[in-house]
Amino acid sequence: MAHLAKADVREQQLVLADKLANMRAIARDDAKYGEDLWQRFKRSKDIQSWYYHAAVQAMSDLEFDAEAGDYYKRFLKLVSYVFAGCKIVLTHKI
Repeated sequence: MAHLAKADVREQQLVLADKLANMRAIARDDAKYGEDLWQRFKRSKDIQSWYYHAAVQAMSDLEFDAEAGDYYKRFLKLVSYVFAGCKIVLTHKI
C-alpha cells in the first residue's frame, strides 16, 4: 500500500478500476451467500477489511480527480457497506 499511496494518478486509476470490480463482485456474493462468502478467501473478513480500507486510504486523492472521483466514491461506499462492523485497525503506514 505504501507504493500505491505514492503512485501517479494513472497507476492509481488502474488499481482503482481493479479494486472496484473486485468489490462489486464481493458485494454481489455477500448479498447471495452472507458470511459463508468469507470461507472462500485465504484471509479472514477482518483482514480483507483492513486491506480494502487501506486501499481506500492510499487512493484518497482520487476523490477529487475529475476522471476517477465518482468511481472512487463508489469504491468507498462498497467497502464501507461490505465491511460494516468489521474491526478495522490500520496499524501499518501506507
